[in-house]
Amino acid sequence: MNNTYNFTFQNSPAMTALKQRQHDDIKYYNARNELFKLSLMADYDQLVCLPSLTTDVTLVWNPFTKIIEPLRCEVSGEPIYEFYLDDKEAKIISPSAWK
Repeated sequence: MNNTYNFTFQNSPAMTALKQRQHDDIKYYNARNELFKLSLMADYDQLVCLPSLTTDVTLVWNPFTKIIEPLRCEVSGEPIYEFYLDDKEAKIISPSAWK
C-alpha cells in the first residue's frame, strides 16, 4: 500500500508574524509580563492569608473562579466547618440544617 497524502495547514496570525520576523516593541512584552505577575501574586496572596481565615470555616479552592471560598451548606447556604453528607443526594449539610 503506497498511498501518498498531502496536507495543507493555514497559518495562524502568530505563526505568520513569526515567519515574517514581526515583533512588538519590548515595552509591550514587559507590560504583559507585569500583568501576568500581578495575576500570580493575587493567587499567592490568597494562599498566604489562608491560615488566618480558617478559624471556624472550612475553605476550599474553586478552580473555576480561582478563588478560595468557604465550604457552604447546600441546604441553608451558610459557611460551615463541620457537616453531614446526605445519603440520598450526597449533599453537604450543616449540623443546624440536618433533619
